[in-house]
Amino acid sequence: MNSRRFLLLLILVVLSRLPFLWNGYGSDADAWRVAATAHHLSETGEYRASRLPGFPLYEILATPFVVLGGAPLSNASSIVAMLLVLVVWRRILRSESHHASLLLICLALTPILWKNSTTTMDYLWSLLFILLAMDRVMPGKEPAGSRGPVLWGGVLMGIAVGFRPTNAVMALPVIALLLVQRAGFTRIAIFALAAATTTLIAYLPPLLTYGPLNWVTLTRNATVDLRFTLMERALYFGYRSVYLLGPLAVLAALGIVLMSRGRIAHLLSSRDPLFVTSLAGVAAALVFYAAFPLEREYLIPLVPFLYLLLARVASRTQMMVFTLSVLTLAVVTPDVIRHHGIKGSPGLNIHGGVLQDYVEKRNLIMERRTALGNLAVTGPGVVMTGTGPEIWVENALFAADTAQFWRRFPEVVVHQTRNPDVHFIDALTREEIARVRNAGYQVYCFAPARSYLESILRYNMGAEGVTPVGEL
Repeated sequence: MNSRRFLLLLILVVLSRLPFLWNGYGSDADAWRVAATAHHLSETGEYRASRLPGFPLYEILATPFVVLGGAPLSNASSIVAMLLVLVVWRRILRSESHHASLLLICLALTPILWKNSTTTMDYLWSLLFILLAMDRVMPGKEPAGSRGPVLWGGVLMGIAVGFRPTNAVMALPVIALLLVQRAGFTRIAIFALAAATTTLIAYLPPLLTYGPLNWVTLTRNATVDLRFTLMERALYFGYRSVYLLGPLAVLAALGIVLMSRGRIAHLLSSRDPLFVTSLAGVAAALVFYAAFPLEREYLIPLVPFLYLLLARVASRTQMMVFTLSVLTLAVVTPDVIRHHGIKGSPGLNIHGGVLQDYVEKRNLIMERRTALGNLAVTGPGVVMTGTGPEIWVENALFAADTAQFWRRFPEVVVHQTRNPDVHFIDALTREEIARVRNAGYQVYCFAPARSYLESILRYNMGAEGVTPVGEL
């Protein structure tokens, strides 16, 4: 793709994202947590993790955008990250890959990247530094034996981990690239040491805020509910990994692999650097996700490595079919789950694509901000909402509770400005229910969030005497 067409692609990326910038920080509750952290850092000068173990580099980067321009400006910063991703992606493709133009278009319009390039989340910034680290250690960047590329590659990888700690697993494909280039133990050690040192520096804010031992304890407590049965793990992994790009794209990718077995065997036996690196990147991301099959966005680092792997063996026609299959998920989802409640049920369910789903979830957040802010509840009472900062950040209907009693809870507690006797928190354990009742408060739960709350808290609201209130 020549420079003029590439510029047109970048313009298309910007124009296609602009309609999604307004109306809040996005559909992911964690984006609103980042905004809350930004406001806290600006107002107090104190760092507080949006969620543990902390995402310090992104939380700090997002702060001026949130404070100066709110959601539109902070969301726009994610578009900037997407543009930078494409610039680095083009650098990698121009010298190393087949079907470069198709891969540029495919990455630019991949629905899950499209969606996350318009929210206050770190995914695109994280991906940018993973690709920068990979690009830095590509063959031919420096004279043979030079230690500069591996040093800076390690620094860039450490920055990627500072944006999102799970990025640490993506050091493996970069190490695989160094191994296949016969970089030697010393250069690989330099890369690893540079990455580890940069990561440690990046994590100084949470380490200094909470203390190293307390940080480990809090992180462990924050992830204690990430437990699945073997069946749940298999189902979540299978469903969510397929719907990263969609079933049509997965079928197209499997078809390419099956029809290219001979080519794949040759590339493996010849230790082709890009193929081995891409395979390692896909494998590392999938193995990690098998252990933590949570949001499909956790698999975003896999995307460019999968595209490189397929392009290495696919014909142009095959790659065009795959690209079109990826893009269709933006507008239509051939789902195999009928979604209702927490788990849904099996069944064909063709519905709107990733972008429509994103807009609907974002609009639901905005509706709940108003509904909860005007909820009629007899006080004094505490309402479990099943949501966090997305209901109260930059919402005049709420004010933070600053009394010592409320500050003892792990999450921020707020109250209605129209009725200060009604307080809101995301969830309460049984022990916390007893605490607020002893203080004279009635306990409620927001009815639309009841099934979700019961699933994470592992108790029945009725059995605990919690009263459901409110319906959208």
